[in-house]
Amino acid sequence: MSGLVIRHMLQDDMQQVIRVQADCYQNVEPEDLVVLENKRSQSPGTCWVAEVDGSVVAYLICHPWDKHGVPALNAALDIASKPQDVFYLHDLAVSVRGRGRGIADTLVNKALQKARSDAFQYARLVAVQGARSFWQRYGFATEPQSAQVLQEKRDQYGDDAFVMGRVVETLPEVY
Repeated sequence: MSGLVIRHMLQDDMQQVIRVQADCYQNVEPEDLVVLENKRSQSPGTCWVAEVDGSVVAYLICHPWDKHGVPALNAALDIASKPQDVFYLHDLAVSVRGRGRGIADTLVNKALQKARSDAFQYARLVAVQGARSFWQRYGFATEPQSAQVLQEKRDQYGDDAFVMGRVVETLPEVY
């Protein structure tokens, strides 16, 4: 994977992030630039981009969230006002140019490693556009209350959306 760099998302990346998002989402309305900027700024240490030869080809936005729900799409977050019970994988997108390089694996594993190091015990996401089987590969399972949690947000996430979660194993202490 020559030329591949994984790094934290910066403000200067946001225009490229919007292009990747537009490339990936057909069944869910993409979030506005100002909303993505808000999410990145709320938790900059849990947002990453993948670059190939200097161009952003993928990103993953994560943030702490309340264990009792999922955030609305295309709405600014105020993480400080919510309990920060779960590590929430908000948005993973890999452009056509970035596919087939293992970038999604790298980003998801980086996020789960960060969740472990930050002592989160649980990770959650909403799988959209038929991505449930993708997330199952990483140990995520559909939560029993998925339909209830999404009931008021179906118009945002789509009819094929599922709330999924998994336990985050803690890292052993090294002495």
